[in-house]
Amino acid sequence: MEQTQRTHDELYLREDRSQEPKEYFKFLVELTRNEVGSESSKLSVMDVGCAGGDFLCYFARCFPDTILNGIDVMKSLVSATRSKLPQAHIAVSDINSPHYAAGTRYDLVYMSGVHTIFSTCESWVQNIEEMLKPTGTAFIFGIFNPLPYDVLVQIRKSGDTGKYETGWNSIACKTVESEFIKHNCNIEFIPWTMPLDIPFNESDPLRSWTTKLDSGENLVTNGTRIIHDFYCAVVRPKPVNT
Repeated sequence: MEQTQRTHDELYLREDRSQEPKEYFKFLVELTRNEVGSESSKLSVMDVGCAGGDFLCYFARCFPDTILNGIDVMKSLVSATRSKLPQAHIAVSDINSPHYAAGTRYDLVYMSGVHTIFSTCESWVQNIEEMLKPTGTAFIFGIFNPLPYDVLVQIRKSGDTGKYETGWNSIACKTVESEFIKHNCNIEFIPWTMPLDIPFNESDPLRSWTTKLDSGENLVTNGTRIIHDFYCAVVRPKPVNT
């Protein structure tokens, strides 16, 4: 594999969706309500790869009494999140580091679109498990392959000679499930379909767009021309036998 980089996340510095939530934010909040009901007061929340803080801002409006935390690898994004959410604890950290030490466990852990950057899942799966309280739940949203193949994607615009860009890997549901089982967790994959029509973005072809299928559902792709199958992996530690 060629040397890779991830620069596309810089777009979060140029846009603010804290007041206009993305559709999958609403999906995650719906799943959360199904999980915790009305008992959200003082629950501790961690957003892994919090970017510019848009999800945490929306989450705080939906669950105003929760304790907000977030991490991201980009210092500029961490600064942006801190400015929007001064009450939250936001830090620079890498969830895929094999030396990551969680230290604190949370009731609810979210990670959206981050796992597609990584070519393997062992490190981040272990770190997510170590973040969860025994009664906690993790919601991992993004592209997964429902078939038993791990697909690694590297892209570079025609004519460029720099490093390849990563961020659209499609790791098999089976691979991630097997790894969480090793860490004594249950996992289920809940499919999600984009409900809105998204046009092609000529200024940034790597942004997703939709094509309407005969079934009426939206197929999502981007400049890679690879179909995006979206799921939320819901992870819960198995009860400890007493």
